[in-house]
Amino acid sequence: MVHYSDHNYPRQHYPHPTPPSVSPRLASRAVPSGRSPMRRRQRRPAKAFIAGGSILALAALVVSPKSAQNQQTQAEVCTQVIQESARLSRDELTQLISIPQTSSRAAVEDLLQEPYCLLPTKAAEVSGPLERQAYPLEFDIDTWLVVEYTDNQYVGYDFSFRK
Repeated sequence: MVHYSDHNYPRQHYPHPTPPSVSPRLASRAVPSGRSPMRRRQRRPAKAFIAGGSILALAALVVSPKSAQNQQTQAEVCTQVIQESARLSRDELTQLISIPQTSSRAAVEDLLQEPYCLLPTKAAEVSGPLERQAYPLEFDIDTWLVVEYTDNQYVGYDFSFRK
């Protein structure tokens, strides 16, 4: 077996030497001639953030919450005022939440007493028209609790925000 010392090995010559500006770490990844080196994409978080923000702003203009809020406010006009001084306390609200939805209308009205006003009926998909009564909250007068009934049965409640 013939043993060569390090200085006797033939040196490899590349047709295109690595330019001096390339770091030694990258020099080992030299690309064969005829191919362009793959460049790593530089991340541009600022541009992506601006583009994403622009799309979000455009979506906000298309889907304007004010138009939906105006429609709700117009639909929540009292048809008949029953008791102008009616207010719903926190305690009454807590008790109402614990009442099952299949309870009788009389059970709910015993707890809440007379409403501030009656709202227009809404068409329910399954059970027929919903009769609705509004109760302003004692601690936030601009928020109304709307109690819904159908066929003398308590269906549920909703909130109406007046501002």
